[in-house]
Amino acid sequence: MGSLQALLLGLIGGLTDIFPVSSSGHRLLAGQMLFGSPYDRTFTGACELASALAALVALRREVGSILGSLRVAGSEGRQVGLLLLAAALPAALLSLPFRDASVEVSRNLGGVGVLLLVSGLLLYVAEELGRRSRPLTSLSVPGAILVGLLQVLAVLPGVSRMGFAISGAMLAGITREAATRFALLLSIPLLLFTGLWDLSYSEPGGSPAGAGDFALGMAASFAAAYAAVRLLLLFVHRFSLMTFAYYLWGVGLVTIVYVTLR
Repeated sequence: MGSLQALLLGLIGGLTDIFPVSSSGHRLLAGQMLFGSPYDRTFTGACELASALAALVALRREVGSILGSLRVAGSEGRQVGLLLLAAALPAALLSLPFRDASVEVSRNLGGVGVLLLVSGLLLYVAEELGRRSRPLTSLSVPGAILVGLLQVLAVLPGVSRMGFAISGAMLAGITREAATRFALLLSIPLLLFTGLWDLSYSEPGGSPAGAGDFALGMAASFAAAYAAVRLLLLFVHRFSLMTFAYYLWGVGLVTIVYVTLR
């Protein structure tokens, strides 16, 4: 892996770890279409940790408020913290059996393209059918668990972790802005989990990264993810998620055509 590849994959990873467009799918497509080799999972793990740190820094006030309210019974921060825990535990624990399936899917770009189309469809359904009228604190614990269960599918390349989290909360009636903030907060522990998991994984035939490439990729991921958090919060305040749905459909179709012609 060279410096240019590390920089580009770091930037792509940081942006797509936050935007609801599937980070695993974009990393896979960029690795194979642009550089002709599978992405290095340990490098990806390092970049995911950098993205988690960026999200934590960008949302430090919200995180601090939640942590400071955990012992205050009935407080909004405590409620949000319990909802995050209810969503994060099943997402982390139940995703482990799907790891082998994710490796199989990554070997089939056509399947990745189909999953990108599905991710776009879910955003469309959430925008069309979600009532989007209630605050985050009205989300029930079973509803949060359901959001976490949707995250389990995000181990498959092409499935958007952020997209599924936002859509699940919106379909539960939560406003777009609150659902997005909840998904961003949830991404912090999940990115830490997947980052540590990927750091321990070695992909045969992958393009190994050196210490300099790791540092460059992590720096790029941190900067891109931090900017993406700010941009996404501003975006959902004024616009719907249909832009991301159209983007996913476009990338999915291009991927399928690419595989067919190749």
